[in-house]
Amino acid sequence: MLFMHCLFMPKKRINPQAGLFYFLIVFSCFQMVKSQELQNFIHFEKGFHPSTTIENDSLGNVLISSTKGIYKYNGYDFDFKSYTTIFGYEFINKRRVYFKKDGRNNYWLATYNGELTMLGKNGRYTHFRDSLSKGETSFKINAIIPHGDLVWFGSEEGSLYKYDYSKSQISRVATLPNIQNHSQAINNLAVTDSNQIWISTKGGRVYGFKETIKQLQELKMPFDDKILHSLLLVADKKGKLWIASELYGLYQYEPSSQKLEPFHLSEHQVKSSGGIPAFYVLFCDKSGDIWAGTDGEGLFKIDKDNYKVSRFRHQDNNRFSISNNSVTGISEDNHGNLWIVYKKGSIDILPNYNSSVQYFTGSENNVPSPILCMLKATDGSLWIGTDGKGLNRVFPNGKGVQYGNKTSNSSIFKGRYIQRIVEASNNNIWIATYKNGLFVYNPRLNRFKRVKISGISEKSAADVRFLYKDTKNRIWATTTEGIHIFNENQKQLAFFNYRSYGVSGVISESIYETKKGSIWVGVNRGGLFKFEENEDSIQNSAFRKVEYYQKTHSEDTNNYDPAFMVNDDEDNLWIGTLSGSLMYLNTKDYSYKSFLNHDSFKDLTICAMFFDDYNKLWLSSRNGLHHYDVEKDSLSSYYSIDGLQSDRFTRKSSFKGKDGMLYFGGDDGVSAFYPHLMKKNELIPNLAISQIDILNKPAWDLVPDQIEKGVEYVESLNLKSNQSSFSFQFAAIGDVLKPEYHYAYRLRGFNEEWITPRGERVATYTNIPPGKYIFEVKAGTQKGIWNIPTKQISIFISPPWWSGNIAYSAYVLFTGLLILGIVFWVRLRNKLHREEFQFNKEKELYALKMNFFAKMSHEIQTPLTLITGPIDDMLHRATSNGNQLLRQRLSLIKNNAQRLSRISKGLMTVRDRELDKLRVYALRKNIVDDLRKIASSFSEQARFKDIDFVQDYPKEEVFLWYDAEKLEHIFYNLLSNAFKFTPRGGQIVLRLKEGKKRLKICVIDSGPGIPQEEREHIFEMFYQSEIGKNVKGLGIGLALTKELVDLHHGKIKVSSSGEGTCFTVSLKTGNIFSKEEKGTNMGVNSLNMPSLAEIDLLKELDIVYEDRIDKRATILIVEDNVDMQIFLRDLFYEKYYVQIADNGEEGLKLAKKKLPDLIVSDIMMPSMDGITMSKILIKSKATSHIPIVLLTAKDAAKTKLTGLQTGALAYIQKPFNPNELLVKVNNILDNKEKTINKHKTDVISDPQMEKFKSKDDLFMERLVNELNNKLESSEFKLEDLASSMRMSYSVIYRRCQEITGKTLIDFHKTLKLKHAALLFLENGYNVSEAGYMVGYKNSKYFTKCFKDEFGKPPMAIKNECKEIGIAQLIKKYNIVALQSIES
Repeated sequence: MLFMHCLFMPKKRINPQAGLFYFLIVFSCFQMVKSQELQNFIHFEKGFHPSTTIENDSLGNVLISSTKGIYKYNGYDFDFKSYTTIFGYEFINKRRVYFKKDGRNNYWLATYNGELTMLGKNGRYTHFRDSLSKGETSFKINAIIPHGDLVWFGSEEGSLYKYDYSKSQISRVATLPNIQNHSQAINNLAVTDSNQIWISTKGGRVYGFKETIKQLQELKMPFDDKILHSLLLVADKKGKLWIASELYGLYQYEPSSQKLEPFHLSEHQVKSSGGIPAFYVLFCDKSGDIWAGTDGEGLFKIDKDNYKVSRFRHQDNNRFSISNNSVTGISEDNHGNLWIVYKKGSIDILPNYNSSVQYFTGSENNVPSPILCMLKATDGSLWIGTDGKGLNRVFPNGKGVQYGNKTSNSSIFKGRYIQRIVEASNNNIWIATYKNGLFVYNPRLNRFKRVKISGISEKSAADVRFLYKDTKNRIWATTTEGIHIFNENQKQLAFFNYRSYGVSGVISESIYETKKGSIWVGVNRGGLFKFEENEDSIQNSAFRKVEYYQKTHSEDTNNYDPAFMVNDDEDNLWIGTLSGSLMYLNTKDYSYKSFLNHDSFKDLTICAMFFDDYNKLWLSSRNGLHHYDVEKDSLSSYYSIDGLQSDRFTRKSSFKGKDGMLYFGGDDGVSAFYPHLMKKNELIPNLAISQIDILNKPAWDLVPDQIEKGVEYVESLNLKSNQSSFSFQFAAIGDVLKPEYHYAYRLRGFNEEWITPRGERVATYTNIPPGKYIFEVKAGTQKGIWNIPTKQISIFISPPWWSGNIAYSAYVLFTGLLILGIVFWVRLRNKLHREEFQFNKEKELYALKMNFFAKMSHEIQTPLTLITGPIDDMLHRATSNGNQLLRQRLSLIKNNAQRLSRISKGLMTVRDRELDKLRVYALRKNIVDDLRKIASSFSEQARFKDIDFVQDYPKEEVFLWYDAEKLEHIFYNLLSNAFKFTPRGGQIVLRLKEGKKRLKICVIDSGPGIPQEEREHIFEMFYQSEIGKNVKGLGIGLALTKELVDLHHGKIKVSSSGEGTCFTVSLKTGNIFSKEEKGTNMGVNSLNMPSLAEIDLLKELDIVYEDRIDKRATILIVEDNVDMQIFLRDLFYEKYYVQIADNGEEGLKLAKKKLPDLIVSDIMMPSMDGITMSKILIKSKATSHIPIVLLTAKDAAKTKLTGLQTGALAYIQKPFNPNELLVKVNNILDNKEKTINKHKTDVISDPQMEKFKSKDDLFMERLVNELNNKLESSEFKLEDLASSMRMSYSVIYRRCQEITGKTLIDFHKTLKLKHAALLFLENGYNVSEAGYMVGYKNSKYFTKCFKDEFGKPPMAIKNECKEIGIAQLIKKYNIVALQSIES
């Protein structure tokens, strides 16, 4: 192994985040390929100023200076500190800030404004501006260089300063001589040893200063010093001084021999740069290499040992090259990574990577390429197959060739997608391609030849997916049609398609032969097969499938088909699947193991693998390279930061050379290494607290004295009791280029379990109890491995003031007072409980009273209706017969019934007032008419008591906005009181006075009057005057009257002298009511008083009804009160057919079944109320045409409006006038009949209407036609309608139900029963025959169905027909057969 002595090479740097590696030159004495040395720079995420300087603190944070402040970067976040916090808020800076770290980890800041400040590691600032000033002159520091315990400074004025830590003072030690009476500005400083300081100027001069003798001596440079130009200085690790000029290039000076000589770049580099580069910066890294940044010519590196020059330039087609060719700054962090600053402020990082890894780009122009396969041939050449960029070959001397169409005729190669490369025993190279087929390269002839694959199509032969050479020197090739075996002379020995020989699947992409000679084949969608060779004839060989996995659940979507295979020392198979998981198969007993859920593998997508010579498994993945120790079951990971070409590798792209070197291909080239030399950059990160927040504020704002040294150095926190909510942000500060660490934290004393943070590295605690705690955070480089020292902070939260001794003394005193207070409180509580119990009783009694008012009012209205209804009819008849005595007594009964009704309504008004539901619904009406109606009810009483009842109204009509019902209540109460207290022979005046803005209505009596002391209380609820107590009353009339007047925005006043009282109601004449206070004219007579005109109309109606006795309609009465049912039946029976239902639910069924001409319904009923029934009937197409009249005892306008909005045509309040009800019913039916006649007339007069039939009419016409045609067919089924009507049965069923309100089955049944009725009524068939003709073979069942439909059995209908005639019977029971319009 002569190669082992030549392997150690100088360090290089790579990009761990972008993933492109550069490998050092590796020399081999025997056929060793020379790897490529390429630039690989990480482009930093944030841009800064071209003069930016980078330093590290003791924890590893990267400190970056800018023009406005200093940024601290820990690999995750930036923390910013403004210069104003250091130099004061008056500080303004727009120039470069010099920033340097000295040997004691202190930082020095110098500005163009003359500031010089030391930032101590304890967080304190030391300013030296005054120490540098002379009078009013402020010196400007241009250069800072630390060395040991000394820090040297150079100024714009040419002075050299020194800060000595032993003396803790800064002093000027030398000043450069003036040139032509002008001071020389110092540009750079360098220290070659502790006694020798070197100074360069902006004028092109170099001076040496010896510390011991305080001597300043110029170093003569071999160029014209009259031309002003800046010089750069840097001292290397060997004590040599390097000098760079903007105009004259690079020089090297040996102080011991005082030898100065130019350092020449290579001829090629000089030509490519167009001359001598203009240097911007010189830097010596920790290893001793010299780096030089130029203006536009890139970055140069000079090797410390052999002075070899490497040049780095920006390349547009290489994303890993430097960002810019103008370099203005170079720094090095604690881990040896170089930070390069460019002219535009961008930053690149060149990592310090592992030098044992070799790198190959896979392209002739060294542009990184995606790699599919590679082969190390016997002649030492490295063959690299790329994905789309063809075939690349690297010779042992490092030179390469890219085979393609542009090469010489003998080596033309068209393949661009190289799937696999193998070498035969005769040293021929076999190449499998996608789209171009299988080739063999003969190295002796330098010629490519395509191999003919027989037995398959040309298209399949073009896609050769895999190649493998077995121990018998046979070449295995796989295509989309099967597996082919060739000998080394390109003769096809066998072909196995995927549908025979025991093999199955789509295509094979993996073949492997174990050390014991077993050949295994993996097939996509087929699985794993073992090749069982026939020694006599290989074509007769077979494949045996071997199970190596089992899905544990149905939701497992992983593809377990083999993608690649290797075997270990025990000849067991390790299989990488197409989903990227790892499987293990014991080839002896075929037991298997899955690593899918293994802690180390579950987050990996494995791309390729090989065992090294030490039986350790190396695996590439989409996130780094991994080393698995099978025996220890441990996994180590390597990334681009460790020297790999990239973190992203390509599937199946791997190769193991005969010398043990492993090759892995990725998206950006090939990484090659000897496993035993692969070393990981082991860093010991520092775990630190990066931020502390208390009460969502930075700790610096609340406890600045405890974090003077910085939050990273905080070891303890003492918090107040109100500072019990806090959070810690933490970070493991190692190599900031790839901060992939795992964390866990806990607060001992509060929770003992470790908590793993998700996302941000923050531990937050809220409302922690007072006490002592220890916050701990730990970190590790791998999951479950906590190999970074734990960070701890002790926390003490002081108890609140109420936990001290004084507080406890106060508690004892308070406890005694509390016990005493409890005694008093118990007594008070018992008293309050008694009062509360009494109050609840009263409240319950009040609720019962209000509920009683509502129920009694409703219950009274129905009996009153039954009283007033017959009385109105009797009054009509008594008037007609001239029986005045009877008429007088009936009028007395009627007036008292109406009085009782008003009392009932008064109770409801009281209830509404108490429940705050009293509302006004105003209409604009003639108030004179309503006042006359109200006064008319007192005319009989006035005559009886011989009272002069004077009514004084204007001659013209007076229109006013008011609620008629409420107005009736107001003046009925006032007049009622007036008649109560006015003696016989007295006088009562009802007067209406009309004004411009107000209308006054006065009620004046000649009674005893009201004393002055009682007038203030008469409008109070339940108040009765002394005189009123002698008269029956409740004391609520005047109180409600005032409430109702207030609702009308009016006023009521009372005036009284010794005799007589005057109540004046004042109402506004304008439109003063809001929209909500206005009612709707619903055609309801609110006063329920019939007029003489109605009586005359009824006389005419009697004649009309007698003339129309043959046209009687059907009325459905829905009422739950039996007496009211009897009354309404008697009211309508003489003129209409009457059907009765006990509640809304029964009424709904009867309405759908009988289809009456009109429905009269109560509202409040059990099961279903009248409003709900009306809504359902109106929504149904079958019953939407039926007019509805609602009856109720409720008098609220809102209830009336709700009833009318449901579709009811009229709303009549109980007690009602029966004559009014008859008139309205007659009008509704008459209008309905006129509408029907008008429609018939329009149809007859305008035949064109036929074409405007609706879709529903046309559908019902077709349906009735079809059903009529099949009425007497015993074989007809409703499902047959689908074919005849050309629509689905479900559509027919649904549309029939929507239009008729009946299901298709019920509709057909009704049609058959009506047809049967006509058969035995008109055509003379008996009942049994009629039933049989319409499909009822059982006469009993027919009779039952007929009775359910018409309410009577067939024979009863037949007998009734004889009594009233067939025409009336058909109309009564609606026995009309539905016919089509054509018929």
